[in-house]
Amino acid sequence: MKTNIFRYTHKGIPVLEYSSDEAKRLIFVNHGIFGDKDKGMMLVGKALLRAGYHVVAIDASRHGERGEAPFSNRDRPWARFYLFDVVSETTRDLLSLYEDKYADTF
Repeated sequence: MKTNIFRYTHKGIPVLEYSSDEAKRLIFVNHGIFGDKDKGMMLVGKALLRAGYHVVAIDASRHGERGEAPFSNRDRPWARFYLFDVVSETTRDLLSLYEDKYADTF
């Protein structure tokens, strides 16, 4: 199976996408605190692609290419105070990406 890897930015959101001609279902992969989209994809991206998924990962709000303190400098004691904001912002980003790019396809 040929893996197609695409990197692009959607409304300021860095996106990493794994696809193949055989992929019939869509799944979004998210990483943990202090992570990034590349690490998340390295862990499960190809396995999900082989299972028939079109796999999409973004950097969570304030993480990875969108890094901001306290996540960019791994200031762990302060990071927990921002987690609810990060989850809310990342959820909005995923919904926007889905609606703009994938809703008509999957």
